[in-house]
Amino acid sequence: MISSRRLLTYVATGFTVIGLSVGVSTTAFADQGRGDQGRVQKVRMLDDCDPKTFNAAIPAAAGQPPTCVGKGDTTFDNFVKELTKKKRVEDWEFKPDEHKVKAGETVLAQNRGGETHTFTCVKQFGPGVVAFINNLIGFGNTDIPTAACAGENVNASFVPAGGQRTVNLSQFTGVTDGVYRFECLIHPWMQTTLTVEKDNRGKNH
Repeated sequence: MISSRRLLTYVATGFTVIGLSVGVSTTAFADQGRGDQGRVQKVRMLDDCDPKTFNAAIPAAAGQPPTCVGKGDTTFDNFVKELTKKKRVEDWEFKPDEHKVKAGETVLAQNRGGETHTFTCVKQFGPGVVAFINNLIGFGNTDIPTAACAGENVNASFVPAGGQRTVNLSQFTGVTDGVYRFECLIHPWMQTTLTVEKDNRGKNH
């Protein structure tokens, strides 16, 4: 059985690798653009991280902001306990978790939590980039994430606390069923499904 010290080191290493591999910074998340229709659907990314315990357990990489900058009440230990038991942590979520949209519509993802999250278009929901978390929720000990949609820029899908990402659904050229699935690749149970509305003839707008 893994020791508490080794567990925390494992998690810290996983998040450090994320930061180094995708160049995470508080200024490098622009993926701007509005749809021709001018309509914007908003998705909020939420969490409840306790900064004292999360920052002690997961030290930030050099030059990066703290792991948690929020004002949440969920300690890191309780986060791990709930994740182990339920395979998800209730207060880490996308809102709404499903929505009807227009084809080509613009989506604004706002990070209202205290941690970095990703808002990544994926072909199917699946594992993220942190092996420790993937293992606890049943994806196995892997840091290989589920496949992104064609047209997705995974590096640009990382959104720091207080940040936002704007995407246009038409940029994801590999979506053929009218269903756009977005997932946090750090916390894979954070998901939302955006389904393109159909016209009266049963075709997508």
